[in-house]
Amino acid sequence: MAEPALKRSMSYAEYLAQEEVDDLKHLWWRGEVFAMAGGSGEHAWLSGQVILLVGGSLRKTPCRIYSSDLRVRVDAADMTAYPDAQIICGRRVAHEDDASCSTNPVVLFEVLSDSTEKWDRGGKFEAYAQLPSLQHYVLISQGKNRVEHFRRNEDGSWRYVALGPGQTLELDGLCSVAVDELYTGVEIERASPSAG
Repeated sequence: MAEPALKRSMSYAEYLAQEEVDDLKHLWWRGEVFAMAGGSGEHAWLSGQVILLVGGSLRKTPCRIYSSDLRVRVDAADMTAYPDAQIICGRRVAHEDDASCSTNPVVLFEVLSDSTEKWDRGGKFEAYAQLPSLQHYVLISQGKNRVEHFRRNEDGSWRYVALGPGQTLELDGLCSVAVDELYTGVEIERASPSAG
């Protein structure tokens, strides 16, 4: 995990109370709380693209996409986190101790950043993988047009596919997203001078 801006121990009830009043989002990991750093312009753009493109594809299905405002609780790993986006099919199932979370995402998306990439690939993925509902874990690079797709096989193992320009992310009948479309506008965003 990246060095947190804030790390302290607290009960889960204290964590939930803090999340209700704090402007920052925090990761809960086995009794420790880590402040999540703000994202870059590219991170915000890519997260928005996921919501826009995937959300549009899900309109006529029983599935919905949620932004990073909805946290995910993984009891088996004793972790609560805020993925950049998640798909839930059917009714959202909250945790008995946390009505403002989900416990049943089918797809989780994380936009990688330098400070969190190792954690997103390692400990966070290991924790997320303990969710019985999870079928897809998608990592989106900020540095290049690259999407990494982990798909759960019937035996519980995970299959990995890296996708680049000209390829399409296929989420088993839920939706498909062209990598090129996902990254439309990112280069323009990088080339733009900062406002001020």
